[in-house]
Amino acid sequence: MMFDPKNIILIRIGSVNKVFEYYTGIDIISNYSFNKDLQHVTVYNGDLTKICSGVFENAFISMPIDKNPATGALSEINEGLSYANAGYRDTVVIHNFDVHFLTEQGFVKAVQNFIDSGKQFSAGIDCNELVAPDCMMFRRKFLHRILPFQFKVCDFRLRQQKLIDKYAPTSLGFENTEEYILYTLRDRIINFTMLNDEEFNIEINRHLLEYYWHDMQRKELPRLEWTPEISLLHTHNMEYKKQLLKQYNITKGQILEQFVK
Repeated sequence: MMFDPKNIILIRIGSVNKVFEYYTGIDIISNYSFNKDLQHVTVYNGDLTKICSGVFENAFISMPIDKNPATGALSEINEGLSYANAGYRDTVVIHNFDVHFLTEQGFVKAVQNFIDSGKQFSAGIDCNELVAPDCMMFRRKFLHRILPFQFKVCDFRLRQQKLIDKYAPTSLGFENTEEYILYTLRDRIINFTMLNDEEFNIEINRHLLEYYWHDMQRKELPRLEWTPEISLLHTHNMEYKKQLLKQYNITKGQILEQFVK
């Protein structure tokens, strides 16, 4: 199957502190030649007085405000994917407001790589070897099987000292979006028995990557900031973002023209 923008739903999710990125994203996507063939959906978790809804998207979904970065993000993901699941477009792309495919060529390549893989979903691998939830792609039919993502953590991971030590300095600990997604994938599609904790940890990712998970092959761990092969950017460094926009001559748009000056 070839890339077909008329068969793609693009869902952008975010909260009030990323509203500027919401608008820059509109300008970036508006530069795609096939922009109007995509189905655009926004899932917003924030104060409605801070955003102009309906300016760009086919559907704008407002959620109750949840300022917790883990539960808020997963609620946004569930809401957006549930909307896609009820639709008819077969390829589902979902990413944060501050994630951008800077060029249409990068977007096309990322989607086509996923389609060609034959896998059920696509995402980067983060520094904990988990699904990076800031940018994911799904086959719509797979959503029937896994939704909703649950707010739970795998018991076997809670017992691993290296993870306990790694999460100890963080504000969320094990209660993060990545762990929630792993729990749901394990619960819905994998049933391993007679494995100890360490074997389970290794085997679950091997099984996911072999049969279900297409590795988006993102670069620049630990933050996965920039992957030039698919022009995928997720950075909080505005100067770095400005530099890349200029480098790729992505400057057209009311917000972008002011931003890159």
